[in-house]
Amino acid sequence: MDLGSLIRGNTATGESLPVSREGGCIEVQLPDFSGLESGEVVKLILQADSARRQLDGYLTVLLGRFGDLEGQGAVEEL
Repeated sequence: MDLGSLIRGNTATGESLPVSREGGCIEVQLPDFSGLESGEVVKLILQADSARRQLDGYLTVLLGRFGDLEGQGAVEEL
C-alpha cells in the first residue's frame, strides 16, 4: 500500500500534509481548518473519509496476515 496516497492533496489548497515516518509509524500533522468555508470543509471531510477507508482496508489485510501467522485466537486477543 502506498501510504503516501493517504497524505497527498489533503488540504483545501491541494498541498500535501507534513509527514513524519519515525519508528515505522506515520504521523500526519493536520492543517488548521478554522478559517475554511463550508465547501472546503466538506472537501476535507470526504478526503479524510477516503483516507480512513484506505487505512481500514490496510488494517484488515494486516490482521489477516497476523491470523495466518499466529492463528485467529491471537487476532481476537489483539
